[in-house]
Amino acid sequence: MNLKTYQAQTMAQALAAVRRELGKDAVILHTRTFRKGGFLGLGSKNVVEITATSGVNVLHPTEKRELLNPSSVRRNSHTQMERKISPMPPRSALEPSGPAGRDHSESISSTNRSVSSKDYLQQELKLVKQMVQELLQQNRKQQHPSVPEELFSAYMGLINQEVTRELANEVIEKVRSQLGPSQIMDDIKVRELVAETLTKMLPAAEPITLETTGKSKIIALVGPTGVGKTTTIAKLAANFKLRENKAVGLITIDTYRIAAVDQLRTYANIINVPLRVVLSPEELRQAIDSMPNMDLILIDTAGRSQNDDLKLHELKSFLHAAAPDEIHLVLSTTANQSVLLSTIKRFSSLNIDHIIFTKLDEAVGVGMLFGVMKKLNRAVSYITTGQNVPEDIEPGSVGRLARMIVHPQKGSEISDDNIPSIAAGEIL
Repeated sequence: MNLKTYQAQTMAQALAAVRRELGKDAVILHTRTFRKGGFLGLGSKNVVEITATSGVNVLHPTEKRELLNPSSVRRNSHTQMERKISPMPPRSALEPSGPAGRDHSESISSTNRSVSSKDYLQQELKLVKQMVQELLQQNRKQQHPSVPEELFSAYMGLINQEVTRELANEVIEKVRSQLGPSQIMDDIKVRELVAETLTKMLPAAEPITLETTGKSKIIALVGPTGVGKTTTIAKLAANFKLRENKAVGLITIDTYRIAAVDQLRTYANIINVPLRVVLSPEELRQAIDSMPNMDLILIDTAGRSQNDDLKLHELKSFLHAAAPDEIHLVLSTTANQSVLLSTIKRFSSLNIDHIIFTKLDEAVGVGMLFGVMKKLNRAVSYITTGQNVPEDIEPGSVGRLARMIVHPQKGSEISDDNIPSIAAGEIL
């Protein structure tokens, strides 16, 4: 069955287009009216939309009435039977006489009509459901001809979590090649294999590992405005200082945003770590040299629009002066995939080493993150799951992200016992 949509300014024009293309056998499945065009609602015009198809067997109105009329159906279905049964005694001979008899007869008749009507309405609804399922199945096969029927549920689970169609097809193809005829029908086995396949397709998590030689590890966080760099810096500093008992120093070059320095200074005072505020690349180098005994130096940079080449060039000069051991690109999971990919393209000139995904607790779907990681071909160092400092940060386990896609409810539940130290080594 081929569904087609027609739009016109009036219902008459839309119907004419349906008749012209589909002919007298056209069946209208849905109609709606909406406004289109204009600017901010001004100058928009009404548009009539009709969804129609052809080749569907539809009952004639007379046949529909007969099907929904219980007395008619009973009469037609029992005609032959009545001809073979000998005449029954008159009704008056079988029913009690008087008012009580009439009330009893009317009650039985009313009950029969109610039960019969309900039965036939249920049958009609069953037929409608079956027809809708067939339409959906045909439409599904047309749009995704390469996806096996047994794996379609798993495929749509990936798509609903905003995994790209290209990556979803690749995952399903790998899963299909590893499953036998009996295993492919096991939904639990399929989901486990989908999560495992996603995990193996991407680099494992690479959280910060401190030097064992006594040399300071310098980490710079870069990214667009509003992704949570300053809060992430505070979480990292608090965890390494309070939980790992390491010497941590903070440097910020974010002097553009109102109260950015005050926010980081408040965190620095709470966790008792030194903070330096710099205005130039030369001052940044001097600030780093003034912290020779630190195990970890974290640099908070100003947010830069991926479309501002001048500011990105300025940021590059700061990073050149700092010569950090690692540069982590901070991205918000609340942004759509096109914005994330555009950001990656522009910030890639800074020689990004790792990715940090923030605001995972606010994300609608996490599937797009896999497309981003595959595009940049960089491992995730950390993910943040809230505003609490220092709790809401953990190593970027690709395995847990994969489980969040396959089991959206279970995967998002975080237990303190299952969250490793943020300074741990390689984590799947």
